[in-house]
Amino acid sequence: MQLPARPDLAQLKKQAKDLLASARSGQPAALARFRVLPAFARHTDAQLAALAFALHDAQSVIAREHGFASWTALRERVEELTLEFAQAAAQFTRDSVERRLGRAERILTLFPDLVARDFHAALAFGDVATVARGLAARPALATQRGGPLGWEPLLYVAHSRWAEKHAAGLTATAKLLLEHGADANTSYLHAGDPHSPLSALWAASCQARNYPLAQLLLEHGARPDDGESVYHAAEHGDVEMLGLLAAHGAQADGGAGAAKWTNTPLYFILGHYAGLAFDAKVRRGARWLLEHGANPNRVCYPEKSGETPLHAAARHWDGAMIELLLAHGADLQARRRDGRTALALALLHGRTSAAEALRAAGADEQLSPAEQFLAACMRGDSAEARRLRDPAVIRAHPNLLAEASPHAAAAMLDVGFDVAATGGMGETALHWACFTGNLAKAKLLIAHGAPLDLRDRQYQSLPLGWCHFAFAHQPAPDGDYLGVARALLAAGATPPSAEELERWEGGEEILALIADFTRSPASAPPPPPGLK
Repeated sequence: MQLPARPDLAQLKKQAKDLLASARSGQPAALARFRVLPAFARHTDAQLAALAFALHDAQSVIAREHGFASWTALRERVEELTLEFAQAAAQFTRDSVERRLGRAERILTLFPDLVARDFHAALAFGDVATVARGLAARPALATQRGGPLGWEPLLYVAHSRWAEKHAAGLTATAKLLLEHGADANTSYLHAGDPHSPLSALWAASCQARNYPLAQLLLEHGARPDDGESVYHAAEHGDVEMLGLLAAHGAQADGGAGAAKWTNTPLYFILGHYAGLAFDAKVRRGARWLLEHGANPNRVCYPEKSGETPLHAAARHWDGAMIELLLAHGADLQARRRDGRTALALALLHGRTSAAEALRAAGADEQLSPAEQFLAACMRGDSAEARRLRDPAVIRAHPNLLAEASPHAAAAMLDVGFDVAATGGMGETALHWACFTGNLAKAKLLIAHGAPLDLRDRQYQSLPLGWCHFAFAHQPAPDGDYLGVARALLAAGATPPSAEELERWEGGEEILALIADFTRSPASAPPPPPGLK
């Protein structure tokens, strides 16, 4: 079945709802249509009649009948086919700078002359001829903010995700803009924050990863120590880009950026936890920074924590990272403003291998009784934690459960830590277990009564929403996101509404899983052991 030239999304939604209603009323013809879905292809009439189909199922049927793998793909295609030219140009430009090149390409097939007719689309595509015509007619366009994001033209070029295919065109376009007065240091404000300008160099070097364009900007005076580029190139482990920035004067300790943020690139990237999506990249970036002069003893946030990079590594990383820092001169006896050493922090955050590496290097630390209690909790020593139990310490550290391992979390729950305690975003430990795909911890928290349907304050998202987002966009290497989603649903988590699900991008496997649980319990996948 083909879509009409001007499809109506509202009508397709109505078709899905009508199909669902007919299936639920037992109409054989409606039920038979669900066999287009692989999960039901071999179901008998009786088996189909026994299922309590979800709206997601009906929408998937409509999508399959029109030749699309998912409702999301169908919806996006309908949106593309119903765009007017101005809308299409704006959407193409946004997609080109926001990592959605598939949709940008589909829009180009619908409007083949789009880039030739729209100045901002040409910027994002790297069509130097169109940009040249625009500048010839109106030279002021080179520095005039505009387009769908209200940026100066150079920022659309720098952010363009067409770099792999059109690097030469994008670089030529940027050169033309610079020749017409564009500022290589132009920027825009992150979330409107006047203290957080994001530069064209950062966009080219850390977002688009466009090396020729980054070099062009640097040659035209872009500041390499802009407080972002070295930080995020190191975060990405992009040693080639770090080398390019350094060749134009960037400092491994961040230069002026470090003075602005009162931290360094090394300290910043060590704020990531080991074992997450950035793990290998951060290790590569840390090694480059240290080999190029980063100071492992630079005190960061002197008015707050007064930590060095070694302190950050002790809180978040492992013995290998500690050994790397020590090999480059990190002072294992340095103390934070509160007097704690790296060893104390490693013990208090359950970083066993980090603590072992520090002790092997000669570190020694006497913990207070309260600290001994926390250390016992974080290493999962239940007997010692019960012996040293201190209710005042538990009340003073309500959010520590979020960073504990499953073994440590079990000990902490045993001595009275609150499974429903929330962090700065209104999130619980269960939200973070979902975000990291930590099935063992999620099951433990659920078994101890963690709230399944609490929405955080910042994103207004359920734990299941955190699970889906990370699975679709930033999965931890060893995360079991489908297992976590099953555990949540099996324990009674409320599935998101159909309207909310429509806003979720990607992660079709979790969407299908939610649809499974919306049907009759008999048809849902079995829950994980221990959650029956």
